[in-house]
Amino acid sequence: HGRRGAGEPLGETALARRAEEEVFEPVAGLKERSEAAPIIDLVDLVVKSAIKSRASDIHVEPMEKGVLIRHRLDGLLKEVMDLPKWVHEGLIARLKIMAGMDIAEKRLPQDGRLRSTAEDGTDVDFRVSTLRTLFGEKVVMRVLDHRKGVPALEEIGLSATALEELRGFLRHQHGMILVVGPTGSGKTTTLSSSIRGVQSEKTNIITIEDPIEYQIPGVNQTQINDKIKLTFASALRSILRQDPDVILLGEIRDGETAKIAMQAAQTGHLVLSTLHTDDAPSVVTRLADIGAEPFVIASALVGVVAQRLVRRLCVHCRRQYTPPADVLRSMNISDGDAASIPFYKAIGCDHCNHTGYRGRIGIYEVMRVTDKVRRLIAARATEDQIRDTAIAGGMVTLGEDGLAKVKSGVTTPEELLRVVTEVREMRTLCGQCGAAVGVDFNACPNCGKRLGGGCPHCGRALQPGWNFCPYCARSTAEPKKPQKRLRERDSREGRRELPAANIAEFKK
Repeated sequence: HGRRGAGEPLGETALARRAEEEVFEPVAGLKERSEAAPIIDLVDLVVKSAIKSRASDIHVEPMEKGVLIRHRLDGLLKEVMDLPKWVHEGLIARLKIMAGMDIAEKRLPQDGRLRSTAEDGTDVDFRVSTLRTLFGEKVVMRVLDHRKGVPALEEIGLSATALEELRGFLRHQHGMILVVGPTGSGKTTTLSSSIRGVQSEKTNIITIEDPIEYQIPGVNQTQINDKIKLTFASALRSILRQDPDVILLGEIRDGETAKIAMQAAQTGHLVLSTLHTDDAPSVVTRLADIGAEPFVIASALVGVVAQRLVRRLCVHCRRQYTPPADVLRSMNISDGDAASIPFYKAIGCDHCNHTGYRGRIGIYEVMRVTDKVRRLIAARATEDQIRDTAIAGGMVTLGEDGLAKVKSGVTTPEELLRVVTEVREMRTLCGQCGAAVGVDFNACPNCGKRLGGGCPHCGRALQPGWNFCPYCARSTAEPKKPQKRLRERDSREGRRELPAANIAEFKK
């Protein structure tokens, strides 16, 4: 790929001369290169291969002696083409012409959009961005495949408890619901699924997005445009005069947008939006940092959903294994506990393009803003205080939800640790509904499911690997001796009348 070795000198004079030649190349020459048949075929191949592989982004990266094409698949970049250097200028010029950019401008970043056609004849849009780098212009294209339907809330990976919690948020007539996480963590999908969950002929739903990733029939969708000064804040002001019931705000980027959004949430509108924070409790700190008053946050906020995306194991090739000791320690799992958990690792086969993974699923942390949490927010409590109160109220953390998916064979321990840097305060989760349960619980307090691993004598819940019950001091392997009951003996003996002496003896 023409990657320069460490310590190799770079001719600054030659590089500067080459850069000047590239920058001031005549437009006519660039157009001629871009219209060459090999370049047209190459662009078509680059675009259509990304659509076919369901890539989320295409990277066209110039190297010193070549051009690298990479696709982002399931959140990770994968090299798909290694092209000769001579195609670079024509390839970039072709993409810029298709995206409506200035092909003569190579020094400044540019943004544009282009449209291509998939194999089934439907249109697929691309958001295109250019950036000048050491060896020429780099292009990144975000694939906006509108063929993707909006998944239902039941399909995005929420546990039964988290799903019901989110549905409870959406039943509010007003207030703010925030979905948080880093870029590429599935926030837009969760918002769109939520909109689908509240959509009806009786509600006026308006969205402000950048870009519009899902087309939702029956929803009024607006895309911001900085060139005409249609920002999130200005669009939100206009939308409030459109008699909305539900407002989806693609992102809260500044204090002005946050202020207007919270005012809307307090005046009869249900507002859904996103923020870039690590977890649910840190939303309060982030909103305060951009100028929101704590008492306003406490009044407006209904609930927060923090999330990440982990890759799903390919069911055709996954293989059971025992994770290394350091991986178990990172997840706060003892060797004794690990012995009872069926861990799987990624192998790779034709079904998953030899990656071991196929698709992604969300892991979630759903925080309901209870009266206790509301008082803490208004009193400027710390994130740890808010987190502890939310956990005490039943909140399942990102790490706990991720571990539940590891235990069920959906993903791997390594994949969980890749997206969640710290798996803390791990608790037992109900296998049926996903709610957090205490180690001494006999049944789930949420769904009533009987929890396994109980003592055969006293019935108290035991942790895996325990040989003796700490509650009744008896061996967990010792069978419980059945007691003979009077009614059982009666049944065997034809329900005959017992002598009075026998009754007196039984009572004694």
